[in-house]
Amino acid sequence: EEEYWMYSIAEKISDIGDYLTAKAFAHFIHYLRTGDESHQLEISNLIACAGKQYTTIGDYRSYVLLISIGNYFKSLINNSTQKLIKSHLANIQDEWKLYLRFLSTLGKFPMMSMWKSQQKALQEGLLEDKSLIIAMPTSAGKTKTVEIAIYQALKNKPDSICAYVVPTRALAYEVENSLSTSLSRVNISVSILYGGYDFSQLEEDIIQDNQVFVLTPEKLDLLTRSNEEFKNKLALIIIDEVHDSAAANPRS
Repeated sequence: EEEYWMYSIAEKISDIGDYLTAKAFAHFIHYLRTGDESHQLEISNLIACAGKQYTTIGDYRSYVLLISIGNYFKSLINNSTQKLIKSHLANIQDEWKLYLRFLSTLGKFPMMSMWKSQQKALQEGLLEDKSLIIAMPTSAGKTKTVEIAIYQALKNKPDSICAYVVPTRALAYEVENSLSTSLSRVNISVSILYGGYDFSQLEEDIIQDNQVFVLTPEKLDLLTRSNEEFKNKLALIIIDEVHDSAAANPRS
């Protein structure tokens, strides 16, 4: 009976450790979504408390696993979009907090953390008023990376616009969908401008109602030649697949 009682107590203590570990997971997810530093402190406290439960009953397997989880949390937090963007802003305003929350939670692949290449772009001045060439492999997060620059350039500037130049219409649809996911939530509207060297009333209306335009090189050429207002409002130009400009064809 005494042995059963001891086993029952050990089982309950282990359950407490598991519960505290689960709470640490919850605070970790909330931190990635909100960037609230209080969650980071709670994670450390909860993991320390859970560790005490496991060591009390000699469950060192769970303790070692817990320490590994804690170290993994620290690594992800240090590479989180929330932490890295804030470290490159002199003053984090409520508008940025809201945008980062959308960026970290919305879409098929929310940007909860940043790859090394994305971090390099930040370090080289992604959020500054300078020109950059960003080279990343396919599916490495180029569109999400430049989206951050778009938000920095256009936030609280309703009279400024961005031209996002793509080589094909198929890519234009993909880019528009990706950019709209978060930017539309912070009142920065995105639209495609179709066609080549022609202009319609529909496109005139699109220009009046949006701030980010995904277009082909031909359309950008037409607009900068024929629409002085469009040219004067340009705050940022992004050229996707820029290596195509070296190709031996008339479009280049």
